Amino acid sequence: GYMDVISLSDKGIKSVVAPLGTAVTYDQLMLAWKVCKSPTIMFDGDIAGQKASIKSALLALKYLKPNFTLKFLEIDKNHDPDSFVNSLNKNEFINFLKKPKDLSNFIFDNAKKSFYHETPDQKIVFDKYFDDITDLIEDKKVKYFYKRDFKDKLYSFFRTDRKKENIL
Repeated sequence: GYMDVISLSDKGIKSVVAPLGTAVTYDQLMLAWKVCKSPTIMFDGDIAGQKASIKSALLALKYLKPNFTLKFLEIDKNHDPDSFVNSLNKNEFINFLKKPKDLSNFIFDNAKKSFYHETPDQKIVFDKYFDDITDLIEDKKVKYFYKRDFKDKLYSFFRTDRKKENIL
């Protein structure tokens, strides 16, 4: 909320807004994209903040256009942006700001934590999730590349999982 914006401003980060809600709305997303083609989202680290981040990511996915996206900064579950910002000095915080996750990695990493993916049936459900969310994307070119990107990530993840099993 307001304290998060004040703390960021105190650290010299002036281009920041608070959504004042549990997630970014369609109108807020459209306004953000008018100002910046790749805004960065940072919510509280708790479960509510994580859910708000994912909800914002899926909303953005639907409306993506070439050159427009979102990035995400994830903070520890015991922090909100205000306490997190105040726990770091300016240089530490600037270095943190330089390492956001892009939209596709953010969505994929969160899905890995949310789905079981041991059995073939679980893998099918996991894979179908990416089909379902990419089907939401309105722009055909964006849809094509996100679908391919998620498939590449998925198959790479499954191969890595199999290699770990063979080591045991």
